[in-house]
Amino acid sequence: MAKQRIMSIRKLPDQTGLCLFKDANFGGEMTFITVSGNIRPGQFSSSLATGGGYSMWEQKDCKGATM
Repeated sequence: MAKQRIMSIRKLPDQTGLCLFKDANFGGEMTFITVSGNIRPGQFSSSLATGGGYSMWEQKDCKGATM
């Protein structure tokens, strides 16, 4: 899978484990769940928006995401 550039990322000011980001392909802001029962730490589910998968995700500051 080709890596996509993530344009901007920010973490929501709460404890839900959600992060918002904008990427080069979609150009819009999407919400992703970074903490889930079937997802290991460091990864997050992108099924809400694309059905695909992302990795290299640092949950502390929501940086380092690659498609």
